[in-house]
Amino acid sequence: MRMKAALFVFTVTLFMSPGILFSETPQMQNSDTAELESRVLLAHSTHDYPVTPGDVYLLSWVTMTGAQSIEIVIRGDYQAHLGIFGVLQAHGMTYLQFAAAVEQKVTAVYPQGRPQCIVRSTGIFLVRVQGEVKLERTVECWGLTRLSAIVGDNATNNSSYRNVEVKSQSNSTQRYDLFAARRMGIREQDPYIRPGDVITVKRTQTRVVISGEVNKPGVYELAEGEGLADLIEKYAEGFSVLGDTARIRIVRTLSAEKNGESFLLDSSTSEYKSFKLRYLDEVTVGSRVDSFPVVHFEGAVVTGKPGTASELEPAPGKYTSRITGGERLGSIVRGMREVFSPFASLSEAYIIRRDRDLPIPANLEKLIFDYSAADDVVLEAQDRIIVPFKKYYVTVSGAVLKPGRYQYAPGKRFSYYLDVAGGTDPQKNSGNSVIISDSNENRLALDRVIQPDDRIYAEYNNGLYHFQQWGVVLGTTVSVAALVVGIIQLTR
Repeated sequence: MRMKAALFVFTVTLFMSPGILFSETPQMQNSDTAELESRVLLAHSTHDYPVTPGDVYLLSWVTMTGAQSIEIVIRGDYQAHLGIFGVLQAHGMTYLQFAAAVEQKVTAVYPQGRPQCIVRSTGIFLVRVQGEVKLERTVECWGLTRLSAIVGDNATNNSSYRNVEVKSQSNSTQRYDLFAARRMGIREQDPYIRPGDVITVKRTQTRVVISGEVNKPGVYELAEGEGLADLIEKYAEGFSVLGDTARIRIVRTLSAEKNGESFLLDSSTSEYKSFKLRYLDEVTVGSRVDSFPVVHFEGAVVTGKPGTASELEPAPGKYTSRITGGERLGSIVRGMREVFSPFASLSEAYIIRRDRDLPIPANLEKLIFDYSAADDVVLEAQDRIIVPFKKYYVTVSGAVLKPGRYQYAPGKRFSYYLDVAGGTDPQKNSGNSVIISDSNENRLALDRVIQPDDRIYAEYNNGLYHFQQWGVVLGTTVSVAALVVGIIQLTR
């Protein structure tokens, strides 16, 4: 019988308040309505939802004459008028406490009434936010709005999360640490906002940055009296497994020095424990890997990004690699193929070692493509692995002053190589006529950028050219001879 009565009350409640769980109108599909319905569900499911002015509750119960219900509106003074059941002061109550108190009053009058008090809609109210915020203004809140939501939406880059002041309607003031709430889960430091609250956000005094080998790098605001050790051990949660505890670098931008200051500290010293940080200090914890020995690859290595001039042209470069004790050359070069230039002569590489007069041969081509432990070399600190360039040539022949094979120069055209060969012989090539062909003797365009093994042939002048050159001389000689003969004849 009791089960049937309870079911009847719940059914009547839903029938009389369809907007609580179901929507029958198209307007209820918009996002605002969805948010309002979501708030109602949250109020029911949150055990500490505080009764808030503007809340509307639906109280239903059963009498001998049938189902009864009334709406209860929470006034600004937190009074709730319950009709024939009197008045209830709800200040400081949660929803569960309020519902229990209301249902108790109904049961006192109707012992078999099976009362039920549910949230029909949640109230909203305005609070003021001021101080170090984007804009001092009033903000709309509801019963489950927390302090962090208000500060987060309105904070500037200089807002403090460690010292937020909330002044209540009764003029009592509390200070809260939102960092403690977020990082340590201390919910008491992130309270619900209540009607009449005034939130004052302070300006941060010690915001610092920590990066490198710590477990939680980031931007942190230190509390008063905290320093470097607190930042690393408490905020950044200690050094990472690769952290170099003897190499902690602090860069101070806001310093009396014109160009700022920097400090290098060891965590084992007393200075580390007592070092005080300032606003905008940057702390970097180095890696132990940075202290490992290095070797240098020099010569035909790419120093730029793939596709840049350093890869497409044989410009010498340098690449530095860290090594561990006993590491072999083969283990390094097999993982850095892209570092070598396409012009590298890998088989002719060699190592220059500080304590040796003669270079150590190092056939990188075999180490990369045909590995054998017998060809490998154990590296030592500061070894220099020299990778020479392949030698490419261009052949210049024909009517030039210095025909021969000349070293290839990327990006050049035929005129460059003619100049290297001394230029064309003006007696043999008066028109600078040139033929360009590849290694297979295929004729190429004159505006082509010369490639390795191309052939440049400066053509010789043809027979007509020589006839024209000697015809003038011959004509002059004949004219002079004729003149001499004529003079002789006249003198006889």
